[in-house]
Amino acid sequence: MDKRWIEIENLLQNFPEPPTTEVVSTATQESIDVGVFYINEEGTDKYDPLIMEKMCRLCKGVLGQKNTRLLYADMIDTDLTTVVEWQKYSHQILLSKSLKKKKKKSLDPLPSLQMNKWKLDFGLNTTECSLETLYTDSFTIELENIPKKAKKLKKQVKIILPKLNAEEITLNAHPLTGEITPKNNLTIQAKIEIFLPQEFKNMIIVEVDGLRYFISIHLETESSIFSQPLDKHEFVTDKNYRVPSVLATLRKHLYQNDGLNLEHIFRERGDDNEMKKLKKQFEEGSFKGTNDLHSISNLIKVFFRQMRTGVLNEIRLQSLLKIENSEEYDKLVGQLSKDKADLFFWLIDLLTDVILHQEKNKMSLRNLAIIIAPNLYRAESDQLDDNDPMRGLMISQKITKLIEHQLNKMLTEKNKK
Repeated sequence: MDKRWIEIENLLQNFPEPPTTEVVSTATQESIDVGVFYINEEGTDKYDPLIMEKMCRLCKGVLGQKNTRLLYADMIDTDLTTVVEWQKYSHQILLSKSLKKKKKKSLDPLPSLQMNKWKLDFGLNTTECSLETLYTDSFTIELENIPKKAKKLKKQVKIILPKLNAEEITLNAHPLTGEITPKNNLTIQAKIEIFLPQEFKNMIIVEVDGLRYFISIHLETESSIFSQPLDKHEFVTDKNYRVPSVLATLRKHLYQNDGLNLEHIFRERGDDNEMKKLKKQFEEGSFKGTNDLHSISNLIKVFFRQMRTGVLNEIRLQSLLKIENSEEYDKLVGQLSKDKADLFFWLIDLLTDVILHQEKNKMSLRNLAIIIAPNLYRAESDQLDDNDPMRGLMISQKITKLIEHQLNKMLTEKNKK
């Protein structure tokens, strides 16, 4: 028997209430300090009982949200073999009736799950992933430590995906439920697509008989001129606004090629290959342009969508939600920094020019506001309420109304001139 099992059992004797199934099922979600390893007097590694209690609570699904995020971060950044051992030992503890009452000096092997991989890299290994590109990976679940008499053993599997903002990233898995037996494994296919620059760290949960196993994901998106921080850009003055030169170049090309009369401008998607080619031209400092003006208008949306923080995210959420009349929207825009305000009003100026040509391009003020709004403000997960599904919709509506108000205001000024 693995000596570590005896070590862990001995360590857990120091707990007033060792994390057995009974204790964990009634555990409170109080904070527990993370402790991964400690070095004993002999200089060898041993598991800290605190990490084991926390892992037990995580595997039982009774760990608080804050501590879950902390432990996920530890698991993703820790050696994969160690993380697998954490899960293995935690499950063995939870499946034991009671360590206090147990007379055996070690824990007997019990049927458990084994994965062919515990981390998904979607074929990227350590390379960065491209934005708006679909990646696929899979993992297989099987039973191990099966007693000879357990030929008819069946276990129901449930896949639990993390809650994500669909505007930033989509993660899907199939199937989400299934059955495994000693003879039949279950393969889960996962697909991921990231739309905004980020380092993505999270877990897919595999739940069997009330116990949870964890498949880690750690991806980082590639950097480009469209996603780099604002202070890394070369700024120019365009239409009295100070903006990154890439935006001024795209606007100039649009105007010079009669883009304002382009039907359904900003609504229709550009050609993916053409947009990649244009991005590369900007990266190399050799913009040559294109006849595909939908790709040009889409790249303007891409620039705003891929900003590290939305151009309107400096607006305080509580102030936004309290707005009751259109006149108050001017005060909200006053919360923006000079750089973000210039970017916002540069875009409003461009969109009003589009509206002035709506007889040909068929894009009304309302249509443009609805299309542009998701690219300018991104609600963070902690701003949303699982118990109030309408909160996200309310935020989106308020942002759309703010854009409509500013478009109307600037349009009135231009018509006067």
